[in-house]
Amino acid sequence: MSTEMNNVQAQLGLVGNIEQHVFKCKGTLIGHNGPIWSMACSGSLLFSGSSDHTIKVWDTVANFTCLKTLEGHEGMVLALCVSKGVLYSSASDNKILCLGH
Repeated sequence: MSTEMNNVQAQLGLVGNIEQHVFKCKGTLIGHNGPIWSMACSGSLLFSGSSDHTIKVWDTVANFTCLKTLEGHEGMVLALCVSKGVLYSSASDNKILCLGH
């Protein structure tokens, strides 16, 4: 098995052959009005960026609902990154937004 696959297994906390593990859908997140181009996680939150020019903040623990919709881009959101409690986003509008506390 490749080193890359070993790294993935370690990050997921899997032991043994990955083919022996069954992944089950725990929820479906519905809410964007266009394709999703980017995602990032921080703790129990999932951030998704879409061609609808928005970023959605999702609860991944309780009920997989959208907690908030963030606006500010004038183009499709292509990249998301979380660092030290700040969400950074970039879009096809040539802007990088810093969304923090």
